[in-house]
Amino acid sequence: EQGPQFSIRTNQGGGTGRLKKDGKAIFELKDHPRNFFEFNAEKLSSSNWTPKWQSRFFALTRVGTLEYYRNRIALKDGKLRLSIFVGDIVYATVEQHPPYVILSLTFASKQKAFKIRSRDFAGIKNLRQFMMRLKSQLHITSHPLRSVFEDSETSSKDYFMNHGAGSRIHKRGGRV
Repeated sequence: EQGPQFSIRTNQGGGTGRLKKDGKAIFELKDHPRNFFEFNAEKLSSSNWTPKWQSRFFALTRVGTLEYYRNRIALKDGKLRLSIFVGDIVYATVEQHPPYVILSLTFASKQKAFKIRSRDFAGIKNLRQFMMRLKSQLHITSHPLRSVFEDSETSSKDYFMNHGAGSRIHKRGGRV
């Protein structure tokens, strides 16, 4: 079952980033039926003992999710590792740590930020701006649990604060 489709107009022509030596540029896809962006980057593991950067293939979809896969082949095979609903992002920051730039995504219901690292500064910056515009188009009516709260005194914010990030951040088809 697919959620609502979103369309955002951009004023960029072609790609949004310059191809770096490592070939990991972040480009906006013009007429792709499923994704706005597809790109290679690294994500910081969630380990509390020894977090490390792991290479992954990301897709920002037209249904409002940021997904990552082990690699491009896994995307084609539908082997999703993690899906994050863009509407749940409270804020996103870009930090420079030469030669890398880090995009940190922060959620109200999760203490630890989700971090993506790339060498493509312009691409990460454009991706962040695009995600925030996409987030602004997501309304409470598109919330998958909206009907649960319509006749209830419990708000969706209260529900997610009490039930944790796993309610909206899905890993391999299950809760985190």
